[in-house]
Amino acid sequence: MNYTKTERGERILWCVLEDDAQEAALRILGRKLSEDELHQVKRALEFGLEDWWITQEVAIRDLKAESEEYPIPTYSSQFSEIATRITEGRD
Repeated sequence: MNYTKTERGERILWCVLEDDAQEAALRILGRKLSEDELHQVKRALEFGLEDWWITQEVAIRDLKAESEEYPIPTYSSQFSEIATRITEGRD
């Protein structure tokens, strides 16, 4: 698998580019976004991805369960349970 790398050589696992937003805007709105609209999308992404670490935690825990030969839990129920435990400091 190929990864895009930062200038320091760190592998990027996931990112959103302006081109990604503009492509979606063309598909949905039939036009490109203005600078103000891009700023709104950026703020929405920042808000929506604020708890990205919870999704990462769930994915890694699923790998752990798989490596220990446990059945892989569904993401939706596991996500809610882990998010609750982590935010309440029980994990």
